[in-house]
Amino acid sequence: MLEELKSISKEIEESIEKARKICVFSHLDADGICSAALLSRFLYLKEKEFKVKFLRQLERDKIKGIQGEICDLLIFLDFGSGQLHHDEFKKIIEERKTIIIDHHQLKENFENENLIHVNPHLFNLDGNSISAAGLVYLICKNLNP
Repeated sequence: MLEELKSISKEIEESIEKARKICVFSHLDADGICSAALLSRFLYLKEKEFKVKFLRQLERDKIKGIQGEICDLLIFLDFGSGQLHHDEFKKIIEERKTIIIDHHQLKENFENENLIHVNPHLFNLDGNSISAAGLVYLICKNLNP
């Protein structure tokens, strides 16, 4: 997974570089807060315009609200993998570049050219082996701004 994560990190960096405004949505728990803190520092050092919102869960009503956000890159931290079966969430991904960094079990795998999906389950690893914050840390370390 570490080798694959290096190439995925480059894809993430390219998406961040191209984006003018970035919206980060993160789970409101210790893992989500740490993930957002790590990524926020990275985006700040890259001098990117971004905002962070914390959500208890990524539920359907929240997903519909995200559709109205004005940003060209969406990043979901510590959730998102379990919402890929929702048509509303798929529609968001189809409309703009989206990054999901999560360690929770996938209910359905969804592939789209707009989606960069980082999850240990995609590499046949247990999601308990690394947190979302651990994944964000490794990605940022690979890119070392």
